[in-house]
Amino acid sequence: MTKKLIILLTFACFSLVGCQNTSGELLAYEEMKASAGSVFDNQFTEADFFAENLAIITEEDNHGEDPILTSKANLLVNITDNEVIYADHVYDRLYPASLTKLMTALIALQNGELTDTVTISYNASHIAESGAKLCGFHEGDTISLESLLYALLIYSGNDAGTAIAEHVGKSEENFVKMMNEEAKKLGAVHSNFVNAHGL
Repeated sequence: MTKKLIILLTFACFSLVGCQNTSGELLAYEEMKASAGSVFDNQFTEADFFAENLAIITEEDNHGEDPILTSKANLLVNITDNEVIYADHVYDRLYPASLTKLMTALIALQNGELTDTVTISYNASHIAESGAKLCGFHEGDTISLESLLYALLIYSGNDAGTAIAEHVGKSEENFVKMMNEEAKKLGAVHSNFVNAHGL
């Protein structure tokens, strides 16, 4: 039940950002800027855009910065009628940061078993990057994959992300390749993950 809920929440998050259309055909950003139709032999053909049922945010919708909000970009949409309520810096390219952890969880759920026992490695227990949020694991600690996923998604533990990657992908580098392949399959063609935790 927990595994199904985590997978459902992960897919819900990706669907909110318009990663895939209902027909499975993906359009590159440059193609989306082109006209929705084209004329061949006096027939009009309309393209099926992957984000056709999502809110469209224009420059006029940009409300500017709100001193109360501390995030770098914000979007609030009424999902009943796709009306934009608040938008700020929605088209800025930003580092995915902890959103990376959603992809880490998805790959772990697809390729691992929640009951797996994971042994914490030296790399996972010695993350020294500035801003890292650590669970405090020590090299040689053992923990279930399910508990690591909770540590990753609830506590946002960077060390949990590394431990998951090394367990499921046999190395963090291999796991990152799996993440990038899955992102492309989901239509997130401009994504490029470099680690399992987003720092």
